Amino acid sequence: MIIGVEFLFCFTLCGTVCLASPKPLIVWRESFERGTQSPLYSIYTRLYCANKQYVNMLQCTHAHTIIMVQSLLNEEGLAKVERVANMTQEALNQGNYAQATALWGEAEGVIESLTDNVDFYNILLHNVPDEGSVKSGRGPGRGLELAAMRHVMRLQQESLSQLMNGPIRQKLGDIPTNVTWGGQANDVFVKQTVDFMKDVVSTVDELLMKGVTVVVYTGQLDLIVDTMGTLAWIERLKWSGLPDFMTASRDPLYPPSGMPTNDTGAFLQTHENFSVFWIMKAGHMVPADAGEMALEMVKMIIGVD
Repeated sequence: MIIGVEFLFCFTLCGTVCLASPKPLIVWRESFERGTQSPLYSIYTRLYCANKQYVNMLQCTHAHTIIMVQSLLNEEGLAKVERVANMTQEALNQGNYAQATALWGEAEGVIESLTDNVDFYNILLHNVPDEGSVKSGRGPGRGLELAAMRHVMRLQQESLSQLMNGPIRQKLGDIPTNVTWGGQANDVFVKQTVDFMKDVVSTVDELLMKGVTVVVYTGQLDLIVDTMGTLAWIERLKWSGLPDFMTASRDPLYPPSGMPTNDTGAFLQTHENFSVFWIMKAGHMVPADAGEMALEMVKMIIGVD
């Protein structure tokens, strides 16, 4: 949890929202088991990244026609995916949010079965080794469990524990000796079951209307938070500046290494306090897939040359 930030990045499953505030950065450590918060450290910098939150996951679930466009599904396969997506919609209409989340996980299972296990974080990859336990344990009624394995457990590797409990711990210097990093993401994932599929587009609207700077980025190769789904919820904004944003120019951007050949790294569309970055050659993990362009994007957001 972060409060009083100058720039707060909220990683979402339909893009990344950047909130601006003139106050210093304070980072908070949360205990999801005890439901308490305590200050971990504060630092007067202009940027920090944290706090996962969905904007509109259903829009992403219904936007899987992108898989067919990328030669990963035929019409029959798409129809199978849409059937589960429609079931998800019905669960939402009835206010069964936990069931909707489970059905989202089952929809992903259907997609995997039809696409030779396409990687939801990068559609150019298939049969990613870290997802072996997911593929071997697939079955009806396990949607939420498999979704957690698919999107959380694959990232909880021993090397990450060594990094966090080693160099990072030493760098921060003020972590109590009885506190160790332990990848609680799976517990958080489960506790947020009811919240995942709730629509919070109105929250983005409120931020825009109050003059808060909002920046969204989307990876070209992302499937779990595909560009079509991102654009779908943006089009639902009630913000008065949306019509002008929709007609604003979409300008190409180049990372330093791409300058000599005009190798496009991204596109940027902006109006007033709302901007969208389309990041090329990148999936869900934009910094990992297109690190140079990701850094240039961050520099643009915080005004660093």
